[in-house]
Amino acid sequence: MIDRIKKYAAVIFLTILIWTYAYLAQEEKISRMATLAVGGGVRSDLQVIFDRPTPIPLNLTLQGPASKVAVLKRRLLAADTDQDKERLDFLYDPETQNQSLPGTYTLTIIDLLQADEKLRDMGLRVIDCDVKTVKVTVDQLVEKRLTIQCVDPSGKILQPETLEPATMAMFVRKEYEGPAMITMTSQQVELARKSVLHLRPYVTLGSQQVYAKNSVSVKLPATEVLLQSRPLQPRVGLLVSRNLLGKYQVELVNEDELTSVTTILATPEAFSEFEKNLYQVLVEVRDDDVTLASTEGVKRPVVYNFPPASVRLGEIQLDPTVPVRQAHFRLIPLAAPAASKNPLVNPTP
Repeated sequence: MIDRIKKYAAVIFLTILIWTYAYLAQEEKISRMATLAVGGGVRSDLQVIFDRPTPIPLNLTLQGPASKVAVLKRRLLAADTDQDKERLDFLYDPETQNQSLPGTYTLTIIDLLQADEKLRDMGLRVIDCDVKTVKVTVDQLVEKRLTIQCVDPSGKILQPETLEPATMAMFVRKEYEGPAMITMTSQQVELARKSVLHLRPYVTLGSQQVYAKNSVSVKLPATEVLLQSRPLQPRVGLLVSRNLLGKYQVELVNEDELTSVTTILATPEAFSEFEKNLYQVLVEVRDDDVTLASTEGVKRPVVYNFPPASVRLGEIQLDPTVPVRQAHFRLIPLAAPAASKNPLVNPTP
């Protein structure tokens, strides 16, 4: 009797084992939405741009053992506060994909996700995706020290009473010449008139806003300085590197445009001081412009020669409705002085 019971127990155990193995080995499919975005750990000197808005929505079909699919379903439905909550959010890192050199690459989405550690740990594989490929452009950035500019929600330039530090090192495209921006909300403007705020500047690279890692201290004057729009026909001067003096002549291609009437926002006193300058607008000519100017010339935003004290007090600024003017110039090599055919010879005594 006991032997018969043992045999029945063994049969039942083996049956359960076989069914369990069959269940675990059974493949099942699951379709779920996922996303693909640029990883937050991408090098600061690289900019990664997809050919479509990010995060990119992906309709994935996954396949794997039924037990693994069941685990995924449970974790996807878990509460956001649950540490086991799963989100099918995938990140692209150009270095991991050996695509860190500047250029345009084509990503095959299934191949990219198939190699993802998250799916390998889940024991699942991607068998289909509605997005087949994505074009990604990797640009090289350079570090530049940028001045920081504060504006209100309408884009009006604000002149802080305190701005510390006044410049920030940030990675931008080589040709970028603009400031690092701080766009303050109306509430922040009011708060900054009463106390110091700590805000992070950003630069706009294409459609992306890239924020600095560190914040700056901003304090606005207690009362707003009222500025009026004033017409100005500027006189244009040149700031030429001493290494280029006597070797090149600067040809301003768009001199008529630079000297045409524009508008400045200023108090009467600040505008009067500004007009007293010999030149109200300056064009900067640098050593490395020699190579650039040999082809189509150089284009660079002009420098407005505002009185420093007026700028510090917020009494003068550019009109935000008027585009910042760009100087277009060429460098023309000057001929070297010809050697004299009759050199002076010291007479003998």
